[in-house]
Amino acid sequence: MGRFRHIIGPAIFIVALSCSAFVANAQSQSPAPPAFSQTPPSSADRFSDKKLDAAAAALQRIASLRQDFRDQITKAVTDQGLSVDEYAEIIDTAQNDADVRQKILQRIRPKPGSQNGQ
Repeated sequence: MGRFRHIIGPAIFIVALSCSAFVANAQSQSPAPPAFSQTPPSSADRFSDKKLDAAAAALQRIASLRQDFRDQITKAVTDQGLSVDEYAEIIDTAQNDADVRQKILQRIRPKPGSQNGQ
């Protein structure tokens, strides 16, 4: 399972970074709190029930998407006759061995009907 995390880690990081940027952008657009508030609102009072419900639903959806993503990556690897560990070992080696990396890159072919490998 550790190797599996190594494989999807970069992809999940990119997704998480995108989500973080979205949240940060949304937060920066929210109005500033009143400047002369006597007591700060408690954390429980900051969000309406509707917003908390929405956040919980989004969290559940993200967890589901994350599992679907893991399943799709595993299937993409096993459909090629490799175990996840074998794939991870090859990719780890290619990152550190230019000969292995070059051999893999030579085997990557554009999909039929695509132009310039796109």
